[in-house]
Amino acid sequence: LPNFLPELITELEVVKEVDIEKERIYRVMTDVENYHKILPRNIQSSNIIEQSDNLTLVEYDVFEAGINSKLLVQHKMYPYNEHIMEIIDGDAKGTKITQKFSNKDSVTTINTVIEFELEGILSTIGFLPKGNLEHAANTILTSFIDYSQISEDPINQTIDDLYREILLRPADTEALEYWGSMLEGEIITKQELRKNILKSDEALSLKLFNAQTAQMILDIFNEVLDRDPSKSETSHYKYLIDIEEITEEELRSELKQLKENEED
Repeated sequence: LPNFLPELITELEVVKEVDIEKERIYRVMTDVENYHKILPRNIQSSNIIEQSDNLTLVEYDVFEAGINSKLLVQHKMYPYNEHIMEIIDGDAKGTKITQKFSNKDSVTTINTVIEFELEGILSTIGFLPKGNLEHAANTILTSFIDYSQISEDPINQTIDDLYREILLRPADTEALEYWGSMLEGEIITKQELRKNILKSDEALSLKLFNAQTAQMILDIFNEVLDRDPSKSETSHYKYLIDIEEITEEELRSELKQLKENEED
């Protein structure tokens, strides 16, 4: 009888060939402090816990499927040939990713082997179709490759970094061409570009349901004015904070001045 049960995947191998200098792509893929830029929808921050010789211990603030979690990863680096990552806590403890880099002429080959050790809620990942896992691994590798290529141009990198920080995605070709010509022609500054992106519908929609900002406004109103903000006040100040026109401390100062004026 045919076996219709899903097969458990314990190891996955992905090979990518890229037209990028081996040293350059290696530096990008081992620059752990920039992982939040390269994978903005998955990694919110990177905190180096320990660093010595070729070993770096990093705590990542990971966002996946609407859930925030911490991930402790040990990186072993052997420039510019090998990079080994091992998760050392949680339900994926023992999962290891080994990347080997080789080059011929102008082409660099990245051989990635993932050895899964999954428990608890993560154990179901091993039963996903192999094609799905390969697609996910390729998507992550492509993110590093794209970042490596775009960082060759300082102006493009400036635009791309802002898109990744604010919109949680890479800048598309149209954005690079449009904003690149504006920056190169000194029509706008980097700060003005930042403001334009912050005020875009895409950026504001990402922050639409940010309860943290609304809660901060509520807390400051109660602290300074001893009352809740109205719906319009919350909306007004949330917009100003979202587009970085006002800081938390400036809001507090403005409300204190308002209180003083009301008491006079």
